[in-house]
Amino acid sequence: MKLLLNATLLAAMLTLTAGDPHSPYGICAHVSRLPEWNNADRELQTAKAGGIDWVRTDFDWKYIQKSPGQWDYSHLDSLLKTAKKHNVKLLPILGYDVKWAVPVYRNLDLWREYVRRTVSRYAEDLRYWEVWNEANLTNGPDYTRLNAEQYTELLKAAYEEIKKIDPDLQVLYTGTGGVPIPFIEATLKAGSAQYFDIMNLHPYQMQKQPETLRELIAPLFTLFRKYNVKKPVWATEFSWPTHQTKSIAVPVLDLAIRKLGLNPETVPAAVIRNPAMEQRSGKEFAAEDFTQKLFPRRKEISPEDLKNLEPAAFPVLVPSLTEEFPRKYFNDVVDYVRRGGILILCVNGFPFYYDAVKTSSGTWKRVPEDSRSLLKALHIDWLAAWRDNVPKKGTVRPASGGSFPVHVPGGERYLSTKNMKKGDHFLPLLIQENEAFSAPVAGIYKLNSDLKGAIIMSVAQRTTGVSQEIQGKFLVRSYLTLLSSGIETVFWYKLLAEETNLSGIGAHFGIVHRDLSPREAFTAHRFLTRMLPPGSSRPVLEQKKTVYSVSWTRPDGRKVHAFWTTGEPKRIRIPFPVQQAYGHLGEKKDLSGTDFSVSDAPVYLIEQ
Repeated sequence: MKLLLNATLLAAMLTLTAGDPHSPYGICAHVSRLPEWNNADRELQTAKAGGIDWVRTDFDWKYIQKSPGQWDYSHLDSLLKTAKKHNVKLLPILGYDVKWAVPVYRNLDLWREYVRRTVSRYAEDLRYWEVWNEANLTNGPDYTRLNAEQYTELLKAAYEEIKKIDPDLQVLYTGTGGVPIPFIEATLKAGSAQYFDIMNLHPYQMQKQPETLRELIAPLFTLFRKYNVKKPVWATEFSWPTHQTKSIAVPVLDLAIRKLGLNPETVPAAVIRNPAMEQRSGKEFAAEDFTQKLFPRRKEISPEDLKNLEPAAFPVLVPSLTEEFPRKYFNDVVDYVRRGGILILCVNGFPFYYDAVKTSSGTWKRVPEDSRSLLKALHIDWLAAWRDNVPKKGTVRPASGGSFPVHVPGGERYLSTKNMKKGDHFLPLLIQENEAFSAPVAGIYKLNSDLKGAIIMSVAQRTTGVSQEIQGKFLVRSYLTLLSSGIETVFWYKLLAEETNLSGIGAHFGIVHRDLSPREAFTAHRFLTRMLPPGSSRPVLEQKKTVYSVSWTRPDGRKVHAFWTTGEPKRIRIPFPVQQAYGHLGEKKDLSGTDFSVSDAPVYLIEQ
């Protein structure tokens, strides 16, 4: 296999920096807030040691002005001194609500005063200012969720105040949660392009491999061309967490099956698997096959077998382990339940959310379709915070009291009984609740209307992060993918992994442990900045099936290449003489001959 690197000359013409070497390497750290503010000196020192030149942190309005007329910048003054000491640049975020200015977009005079006071105080040292965080999302009880027009008003006010202070100061658009093209387009229609210098994204792909970032951000550049917007693009948050959540499916289903009077160890279960769909995001995110552990008498069948599947022979059916299912077989699933079959819908997401379609080449793809009519046909339904008026968080407990064998984190999904018919009965298994709301997240729909079977369904969150080893590999692959895709500056979320509990996702994003000792991702980041230092040409990425190559030229004139694969290891031919070879953690590689084996761990090759 040969990878042509004919784009190297082009890469040399496109630099990551211009003149003053603006570093593309940043990280998020909550060093302006307690408790991390108390440890800001060590955190910033650690960041710099990892090759990180930018630290993004909040300059919260509510901590600066705790009551009307009283302004206190002492904690930020101290932080700026510490940042200067370690030669780290801060990217401050301007936000959010204060109690006497809610909603903020209706109190723009007060917002302008906060912006004016804060930016003028630090303008000499801090030249980049981000306006709000993830304005397209709801960020908690103290934050206002802004629609496109409201955010544009807020951005315009901040931009005007900042440019009055110094026209050369740079204003960043809110770091968007994901890449919300409709929201961004709506702000452009409202005139936002006049009021920011840098577009800003948070392209999280936590259940996908890093290379999918190209596909995720491509629509933004299409949108920019449509509106003739020519602005740099930064990514100021993204990451892969390393939390490990124990299986929820097995204890939920064991309880449910027994409540229906069956023994999972002896009941025959039919299972439909689609490995191509289950591993669409890579083997790291393959769907959990809970059926192997739960049902010793399981039998794998094809969708075509559904038409003749008898509940008497196979009382239990698992139609998919993922959110995808071939829509053309759905009526056979309904008919199975109509005849008394028990359906298990316990995927990491929502059942039947996507159609699964086989292409002419034999591969499978997922097709978004409205699944509400399908749910109605099965008498089931779900609620979600982004679609319905329900909370994003809560505490999960067994419906019958007592304890559950594994911890179930709260999420933003619930079950609903609105599609049930007369004669149907719902038995809750797990309840998620807070002070104002309570609803099931796992339960049994016992059907006794036109459908005579039962449906066991769970939407309880059960995501699991990657290993720390994979996190290190993904960091390098994602930086190279983003920088080669037109992103100019990249901030990982975040520096510190608090590691306060095993399954809490927020405590496991960081690249250093809670004692600031390095994880593999820190070591990988540090060596990446050595191989691709500020001032290098923009990386150029090429793909040959599952093998990726990225090439660039360093400021010292040396050409460097990185290789990896998203699939099984493969041997590739090296089309240039190699002076040195390194693994992604900086370990030297001994390459002899003209080919070598490439894996999911990037390898750097320096040309002679």
